[in-house]
Amino acid sequence: MEHASTFRGFSSEEIKKELEGDYQPKKLLIVTVEGSEFPRDVEKVNSESGVWARGDSKVLYNVLVIRDPFNLEASRIKGGSEPFPIEQHIAHLKEYLRLTGNLQVNAVSISFNAWVLSEEYRRKLGQALSLEGEYWHPYQRIPAEGSGSSFSGFIYQGRASDMSVLDRWQNYKNHPRLKALAANEELMDLVKQVFGYQQAMEVITKE
Repeated sequence: MEHASTFRGFSSEEIKKELEGDYQPKKLLIVTVEGSEFPRDVEKVNSESGVWARGDSKVLYNVLVIRDPFNLEASRIKGGSEPFPIEQHIAHLKEYLRLTGNLQVNAVSISFNAWVLSEEYRRKLGQALSLEGEYWHPYQRIPAEGSGSSFSGFIYQGRASDMSVLDRWQNYKNHPRLKALAANEELMDLVKQVFGYQQAMEVITKE
């Protein structure tokens, strides 16, 4: 599983030590499992050894972020990534619904769609993750880590909430990868439970 680190409140010397394996004490550590393979990769997260032993953390959360499969797959197509396997879409949605229990330690599940749309959701989520500051406002900064949005890079830096992140699927509504998602009945049932009605489900099926 690929992973990257983002540091807040660390000095350059502390970050250097951290990257060299001299792990520093932390007030809060959040480990995300977005894009992970269940259950294989999550076993590493649940373990207290290996690369996940990241030093003494006062608070630790293991976070699962899910995005509706249509927009997620559209972004992966645009970015040139391989398909996220349908069975993994299913596994992640089941974990979100707590039908499985892969994440065993301080698990927090997040709906990306709800995070984008709802200030109240962001408030509750920030409280659940022990965050400080005005975390409930629309998130305007595009993280410097990585290459930005697969559709627009860093063009929307400072106004990220203007991006149509929930309409990416419309760019690929005739793509075989999205049609394969819409054709999977088990996946579509889970999508309805988590995200509610999705216009993409109807449009892609009819196209």
